[in-house]
Amino acid sequence: MVLVVRYGEIFLKGKNRLDFEKKLVGNIKKMFDVKVLRKRNRLLVEDGADLRRVLGLISYSPAVSVDLDIEKIKEKVLEVVKEKNFETFAVVAKRMGSKFLNSQEINEKIGEFVLEKVGKKVNLSKPDLTIGIEVIDDKAYVFTETILCFGGLPVGVEGKVVLLVEDEQSLLAGLLVMKRGCDLEIVSFGDFDISLLEMYSSKKLKSKRIKSLKEVEGMDLPLVVGSELDEDLDVVVLNPLVGLTLEEISKKISIFKLK
Repeated sequence: MVLVVRYGEIFLKGKNRLDFEKKLVGNIKKMFDVKVLRKRNRLLVEDGADLRRVLGLISYSPAVSVDLDIEKIKEKVLEVVKEKNFETFAVVAKRMGSKFLNSQEINEKIGEFVLEKVGKKVNLSKPDLTIGIEVIDDKAYVFTETILCFGGLPVGVEGKVVLLVEDEQSLLAGLLVMKRGCDLEIVSFGDFDISLLEMYSSKKLKSKRIKSLKEVEGMDLPLVVGSELDEDLDVVVLNPLVGLTLEEISKKISIFKLK
């Protein structure tokens, strides 16, 4: 079993794309100590990691690999679907970097095969089971599940910011700037659990205790907060939660807790 991993926003980064990809791969390796291969517009990662914690990813699918032969792909698909309970299905194939059959041809051949062997109905609009097939170079990867991630950029590609941790709202503010590629320097006025931030970081995070926000001015970095400040500071202040209702903030925090 291998995880077929997808990322999206990195594509928009032009000449920086390779650096962003390398950072993403590095973050995954540090967080989970697994092997990662870059293949075309995908990453192939050892199974067993909860990649929802890796910011910069769009989604991933636990998949089985098979040689690039249509008959072998049919056999592997049959093995996979026999374990599933469904009445309708659809085949969604994607070909990358190969002279193999095109996506539509794969859809048709595998769809006809499953229809014949399993006797279930095809439903392209709302199937009970979606059979995914991604052809990457000399292998095909078969899967039936796609796990959504948070997207954004890899943590560490956009420099550092200071995060003032006071409550759960400030934790969410930190997560949102991490999603935009920022590393965190954390400060607080007391002890506060930052384990939620550490879930999404590839390195150990430490919180520096301060007595006054004036200490932040000497750090020469933007300050990220989760609520309005009552004092003026000679630093750039960012509040990613501006415009969000308390209900929206609560929902976003719950989603990041992965419960």
